Amino acid sequence: MRNADKLSWGSTSVSFDRILSCVSERGTEMYAISKEEINEIVSNDGEARGILLYTDAEYIRRHEGEKTLRRVEEATEEMGYPIDYGKVKLMDWYPIGLRLISLLAITKVLNWDDEQLKEMGRSAPKYSIITKLMLRYFVSLGTLVERVQTYWDKNYTVGSITGSLIDKSVFICLKSCHIPRLLFPYLEGYFVGAMGLVIGNHKQIRLEETKWMHRDGRCHEFVLRW
Repeated sequence: MRNADKLSWGSTSVSFDRILSCVSERGTEMYAISKEEINEIVSNDGEARGILLYTDAEYIRRHEGEKTLRRVEEATEEMGYPIDYGKVKLMDWYPIGLRLISLLAITKVLNWDDEQLKEMGRSAPKYSIITKLMLRYFVSLGTLVERVQTYWDKNYTVGSITGSLIDKSVFICLKSCHIPRLLFPYLEGYFVGAMGLVIGNHKQIRLEETKWMHRDGRCHEFVLRW
């Protein structure tokens, strides 16, 4: 069952100036999200599992407290796209634009930078039932890298992702979907966290190179070493 209507997606007229003003000054400067980009993102086709919104909420609840999570929900409401995290169904599909709205609200409320978004991304696999189930079958890092598209498809309906393992380096290429700048550090942390669950220690993993391709590049690139 799709959940666009449940979260009032598309039911509210939104001022994108208002959305931008909801991002902290620090976040606005760092991510430079234009009104046009947000307009495109929220209207893009594609869906994401509710588990992604759940992991956002679980991280904020555990690290910042329930009151802060309520403030994040209020921020999404101010943007015109209210998210009630308590009503999100983990395995249902939601408009992919909610992924950005959730991170925008968190950034606004907590005034986060790249490193804090990476840390939330790194922790997300621990809270994801999808990740835990998949890792029962992907018993080695080689298998995980080889089947990374299967893993991605469990969470998103758009995007093509490939991976290769060479010695102690993993090369990841994500294409066929637009990744907003705000989501990129989260994904960096997420890949580190998922790999850490396989090799047993995320602290050994170094994210040495990344390349965010805005529009015309071949793919978004991530290089992880340990």
